[in-house]
Amino acid sequence: MFSEFLLQKWFSLEPWLGWLVFAILICAPLILWRVVLADRFKPVGVLPYFAGYLATAIGLALVCLTMVSVAGYMLSIQPNSPLAADGVLSQWIIGMARYAYIITGMHLVIALGLIGVPTAAYMLKTNRASTRNILILTAIVFVVLAIGSFFTPQMSDAKSIAVNLFGLLLYSIVVCGAFYFTIFRTARYLERRKTLMAPHQPASA
Repeated sequence: MFSEFLLQKWFSLEPWLGWLVFAILICAPLILWRVVLADRFKPVGVLPYFAGYLATAIGLALVCLTMVSVAGYMLSIQPNSPLAADGVLSQWIIGMARYAYIITGMHLVIALGLIGVPTAAYMLKTNRASTRNILILTAIVFVVLAIGSFFTPQMSDAKSIAVNLFGLLLYSIVVCGAFYFTIFRTARYLERRKTLMAPHQPASA
């Protein structure tokens, strides 16, 4: 499986090299950010870019913790579940949430670099950075992920399908929405701030 392959390769690296690769995956899309924004880059800069990644990281952590907690509870109420023992469920949730965060984060960093960053930069450049377009992008991400989820072997009953769709919806809203919303709001704030701080030209007689 591709996710397990990425995880195996990640942990096979030296710690410093693994973090270096991670830093490159985050910083490399700055080239696309700069090129796509063109003249709009000067008032915007790189702060919206890194703010979007930070918001996405926080949103992803919340999604992973929420979904793993739901899955853990559903498993713990099953007859003879080993998770029903004292302290086992909390340890299981922490471990699985960490695993889910790493796996999903690997895919997400690549997807943001190839798709999210140039899309956000293009929308800023063409003045399409609106709440309506954020909702459209979030809906597109959800539909694509939902269609892809039906090809996985885990989707075998109505309950698992419902939980999975809820997780994908939460993921799309929190992660995708947080990425674009944070970038657009930060860029708008910086542009407004620089406009207000710019020296005013005296009126000609």
